Amino acid sequence: MSELSPLLGRSLLDLGEVYRTEGRYAEAQACYEEALKIDSHRHGPDSLGVAEALDRQAELFKTLADYSHAEPDLTRSLEIRQRNLPAESLPVAQTQNYLGELYTALGSYEKAGPLLQAALTTRQKVLGAEHKDVAETIEALGDLAKKTGKNAEAEQLFRQAVSIYGKTVAGNHPDYANAMEGLALFYSGRKQYDLAEPLLDMVW
Repeated sequence: MSELSPLLGRSLLDLGEVYRTEGRYAEAQACYEEALKIDSHRHGPDSLGVAEALDRQAELFKTLADYSHAEPDLTRSLEIRQRNLPAESLPVAQTQNYLGELYTALGSYEKAGPLLQAALTTRQKVLGAEHKDVAETIEALGDLAKKTGKNAEAEQLFRQAVSIYGKTVAGNHPDYANAMEGLALFYSGRKQYDLAEPLLDMVW
């Protein structure tokens, strides 16, 4: 393994992302597992390359609703990144965002909130108020607010995320479409169909 190209781990991660996007989940997982082995061998089990591979693998597990495997991956990734990077760094914020979303899905709202707030603070400080990654975290906070019954806050957050995505990616970008659909479903859940239908028309 020592003779392998140092770029192989990154290439495997990129290929895994392609497979995951295409729904070829078993092939994606094989890529992530091999990337983990390569980075662990080259740089040690607590390297930043390992953290990146763990993040990617955890996102695959989240796609499959396999939260029991996603959580330890993200917890370990966050520990590695916090040990090796400044607290307010974008890779740390990325893992905080992923883990916050996971805890929201699991109903562990008291764990989700601080992680998402920390991710938002870092992303806004480093990237500015209007960046797609900021919108990602705002949307995640909107989902958390909705699930904890804070409807007014949820609506404001969803609308803010849609606005930022509209200014940064817009068009047919899936993040923009997903944010609009999330806002539409929020309105639909409150039987505000007059507000939901125009948004769904834009998505579909």
